[in-house]
Amino acid sequence: MIIVPFLIAVGLTPQQAIATTKFCGIGFSFGGIAAFKERSFKRPVLLAYLSLLAIAISLIVPALFKTLSGHVFQILIGLLMIALVPVTLDGKQGLRTKRTSKTQKAYGAILLIPTFLLQGVFSSGVGVLNNLVLMRFFGMNVLDASAIQRVSALVLNGLIVVTLALTTNFIIWQYALVGIAASFMGGYIGSKIAIERGEKFAKFVLALFMFIAGALLLIDALK
Repeated sequence: MIIVPFLIAVGLTPQQAIATTKFCGIGFSFGGIAAFKERSFKRPVLLAYLSLLAIAISLIVPALFKTLSGHVFQILIGLLMIALVPVTLDGKQGLRTKRTSKTQKAYGAILLIPTFLLQGVFSSGVGVLNNLVLMRFFGMNVLDASAIQRVSALVLNGLIVVTLALTTNFIIWQYALVGIAASFMGGYIGSKIAIERGEKFAKFVLALFMFIAGALLLIDALK
């Protein structure tokens, strides 16, 4: 959420910034998985669906990269993320695991398709939209949603990075190699802090960074 605007500010194109950040996101996912451990694999059926969805989306995204203009699209996503902040903070959603109906899960499975596509086209920061779907429609608490999201993001970013590395020059390696090491440490330390502080803290941080991400997307698109 923060790395993409920073890389654009230092001179990378939007495609280069997003592609480079996706490489860094591999380290972030590994760091989060190492911290969450069994939390990331508690729901094998859902994880299998998310992984298959990530594989399918990864086949589409590299082609979209080459035609990406995205300023209007970026503005809409920024506004959406800011608008969803009150929803994230509302009530007890995400504070504990709850049962949801098969119908709710079916709606959630459908909603995950566009949110995964947005995550693939933009940075992994937009993946917080997946967390909202997992909490609302699958009854997951915020930590479990974040944990399983780390695995699906690893599959998604890993496959996209391989394709982009083989077919484009969008990944700027001097930033990518430093970024993946820093992201692993950040993913591990940040996840550990969230686990220790609990669901309320993690939910507040999720909402805070949704607002930051939305604002940064708007600023970058409008400048």
